[in-house]
Amino acid sequence: MGGDCVANLYENTAFLYDRDPRIPFSMDIPFYVKQAEKAKGPVLELACGTGRVLLPLAQQGFQVWGIDLSEAMLTELERKKNGLPVDVQQRIHVSRQSMCDFSIRQQFSLIFAAFRSFQALSTEDEALSCLKTCYRHLHVGGRLLINVFRLSKPMGDWWQSKEEKLDFETMLPGGEIMTRHSFNKSFDPILRLLEVDLIYRIQHKEKPVKEHRDKLRLRYYEGDDLRTLLRDAGFTIEAEYGGYAGQPIDQGNELLFICHK
Repeated sequence: MGGDCVANLYENTAFLYDRDPRIPFSMDIPFYVKQAEKAKGPVLELACGTGRVLLPLAQQGFQVWGIDLSEAMLTELERKKNGLPVDVQQRIHVSRQSMCDFSIRQQFSLIFAAFRSFQALSTEDEALSCLKTCYRHLHVGGRLLINVFRLSKPMGDWWQSKEEKLDFETMLPGGEIMTRHSFNKSFDPILRLLEVDLIYRIQHKEKPVKEHRDKLRLRYYEGDDLRTLLRDAGFTIEAEYGGYAGQPIDQGNELLFICHK
């Protein structure tokens, strides 16, 4: 790994990001397709990464914009985009920007931050700035979707790891076996920050194991934290769910808020 591994940018592991075979990693895509169908207008994804959600939306016929700070992730997105039909490529507009204070000459019918993207904002001020910027970029009546994980119990020492945990194992196209382990390194109850080390290991036959590491730093939220932030930014909350199938918010693994301007 590089000596200065910056949290959340996946500088060393972006090319492996989409190899995650776990079902929850893809089950949100139909949800966002459905929301885009309802929006009937241009769509913006915050922290779009490799295009895991953005590209399927474009393939479904939507005009999509995406922003991300990670050059490594956007490089992967561009590689994947170049393999798509020309008409799909023409519906994709991506730029390297911060979701705190982005500027796009376009108003949107739908803006969303999928999976854990919104939690990459490490302070309340950054989160509020992001939401206010989204508000300015939405049409009147346009919707904002925010998704974070739901804590199973109050944060505490239980969260920190004593050893690495195997997240998944998969086979790469070249026949190599790849594993990803995570290590819950630390949490800050004052700043409400979690820090996780991600370790990818690739083994091919008798060759030495190749290791790639990155850091993940996420801010955790209770439901009331998000409700306050969204209302302070001017949004009206339409619906709250605990998962992509519409589970009650207190019964799922997610906190999913649908709001409008």
